[in-house]
Amino acid sequence: MVEQRREQNAGDDRQRFAKPRSQQESAPSTTAAVQNIAAYRFAALSDLRSLRAHLLAFCKTLQLKGTILLSTEGVNLFVAGSAEATEALLSELRGIAGLEGIAAKYSE
Repeated sequence: MVEQRREQNAGDDRQRFAKPRSQQESAPSTTAAVQNIAAYRFAALSDLRSLRAHLLAFCKTLQLKGTILLSTEGVNLFVAGSAEATEALLSELRGIAGLEGIAAKYSE
């Protein structure tokens, strides 16, 4: 008796949470591809508070998400966003003294 109820409940859940067939078929994607980048570079950095504020505003403008760790010894980051936005961030970072040679690893 208990097993029958479990089976009935499982069937009810499948029906309740199943998407209508029209939504199951693949529709054209309206979202842009997301590119993930990871990078680090050892460099002597100073004035970290203003650098942090600048990079935070820059990343928000480009709708980038992720983490950028800044220290007096360098930078370590993992950021996701559009390919154009991540490349713009890398260009911005390369404009900072000591980070000219920062190279990223990419994944999508």
